[in-house]
Amino acid sequence: MAPPREEKTVDAGRVTFSWDKVIVVAGIVAGFYAATYELRSDVRDILTRMEYQSKIDERDNRMINDRVSAAESLIKTHIAEYKLEGYDYKTLEARLLALERRRP
Repeated sequence: MAPPREEKTVDAGRVTFSWDKVIVVAGIVAGFYAATYELRSDVRDILTRMEYQSKIDERDNRMINDRVSAAESLIKTHIAEYKLEGYDYKTLEARLLALERRRP
């Protein structure tokens, strides 16, 4: 078993660093901050563009749905008119045939 060790305390006020080490550490910290700041800015730009693209896609989908609904309505109207015209022609034809049969 190892003998018990004496606890050593360090007085933080007496710890010193050379200026070149302080400058290197400050440069590293500043570099990390600058790199992450630019990265955060890029991420914000990407998120903003994605949000705008989502809004544009929603608007485009609404416009497409509106156009499809309008086209469906127009087609239904044309079909109804065609059926009505066809019915009118059949009725007119039947009346003409009936009139021709009545002729002496």
